[in-house]
Amino acid sequence: MFSTVAIICIAVNTCIIMLNVLLRRFFNMPIYGSTEIVRYISLACASFAIVEHEWVNGNINMPIILDAVPKKVRAIMLCTGYIIATGVFTFISYLLIRQVMNRYTFHSVSPDLGITLWIPALVLSIGFIAMTLTIIVKAVICGWMVKTGNNIVFERLRKD
Repeated sequence: MFSTVAIICIAVNTCIIMLNVLLRRFFNMPIYGSTEIVRYISLACASFAIVEHEWVNGNINMPIILDAVPKKVRAIMLCTGYIIATGVFTFISYLLIRQVMNRYTFHSVSPDLGITLWIPALVLSIGFIAMTLTIIVKAVICGWMVKTGNNIVFERLRKD
């Protein structure tokens, strides 16, 4: 799901950029606020793509070290990393939610198009909350791996 949203955002961004370049080059009429639109769509794209990346590839990955240790030690190391990452991303999500509330309270708007800035901030915080939940799920799975000694490959859990 998250990769689909990211792909749609990239496609829309590409179309806006191409249309803006063509209109500017051939008709001397650029799209007003196109850089601002591209900026916020890119923010949404990155916010949702990072969740997909964490689930299938994993940001906390040390293959040189992990391949050299036994499976149970590897699971303990991954579980510890995910627990630390959960704390960090929970704090970042909290700060982003505060930013949404501040931008909503003070009615902050973008300079060119007057877009209310709490909406892009909300999109970013939704992405980070989803990232936090993904890391929590992976921490639970790694805890289960430590307890049972089984190994799960996260790429296989992805539905295509």
